[in-house]
Order: sequence, then structure tokens, then C-alpha cells
Amino acid sequence: LNSNTCRQLLDAFGRAEADPAIGAILLRGNGTAFCSGMDLEEVLGADQDALVDLHERLFTTIQRARKPIVAAVPGIALAAGMGLAANAHIVIAAPEARFGLTEIRVGIWPVVVFRAVARAIGERRTTELSLTGRTIGADEALRFGLVTEVASDPKVKALEVAQKLSQF
Repeated sequence: LNSNTCRQLLDAFGRAEADPAIGAILLRGNGTAFCSGMDLEEVLGADQDALVDLHERLFTTIQRARKPIVAAVPGIALAAGMGLAANAHIVIAAPEARFGLTEIRVGIWPVVVFRAVARAIGERRTTELSLTGRTIGADEALRFGLVTEVASDPKVKALEVAQKLSQF
């Protein structure tokens, strides 16, 4: 999740919100992962203020979305990827999906995504995951309330859900 991708997501969310023909937003990765987090070279680089501002804009834009967001999580959703999933209204995950706030492993606290994850799974669990960097599987994420449903093909199932929501 580098700066360019964040800007593209901001633009896409803005266009979706402005277009009355769009009834739902489908958020998914193109490969086997959902999102492995922020670009660490950027995060650990020099221009921290601009990057934090960009991340704040992205995650508050998603948080304020007026259209339902459906996330398809086929694999890993780590750090900011878990934050993206936590901001979705409906999360469909593959049985092999993994979630985690792994920023602590590189000495970073998940400042930007902490609130969204805490809203989804509770502050105590979010704090534990943030402090330990532990990852959880789809079944545990379902029990925690982060995941809405576990499906063998989350991309197909999420598309079906988004299409159905779009009809309302």
C-alpha cells in the first residue's frame, strides 16, 4: 500500500461516492493476497508527515463511505491491509486468509488503522494483536467479528454480495 495506491484508492472512493449508478464498492486484491500493509520503505523514509496525512485521508474517507464496502480477502491482510478490511462493512474471507497488526515487528505502532480495527473486534483484542504482532486465521477473525463470512472463493462471493447490495 504505497502512496500511489493510496491516491488511486482515494480517487476511486471519491468517484464511487459521487456516481449515483454505483450502489456498492468491492475492495479486493488482484492476486492471492488482499493487502500486506504499507510500503515499509516509504513508512521508514524521510517524509513522514505527508505520508501520515495521506494514510489518514484514505482511512477516514473509507470510514465515512456512504455506500456499502464489501471486501474479498483471499489471503493475507496484514497491518494496513487488516485496517482496510476492518473499514469494510462486509468482509468475505477465504479459509486460508490471515489477518494481523504486524507493525510492531518493525518497531511501529498501527496508529492509523488501530481505531478501525478496534471498532471491528474490540480494543482489548486490537491492543493484544498490536503488541504481539500475532496473526489470526479466518475462523478466529470470524469469531472476533472482523470477518462476516468465510467462503471457499471470497472474490466470487463478495462480488455476489456487492451486486445484491447494489440493487437496493
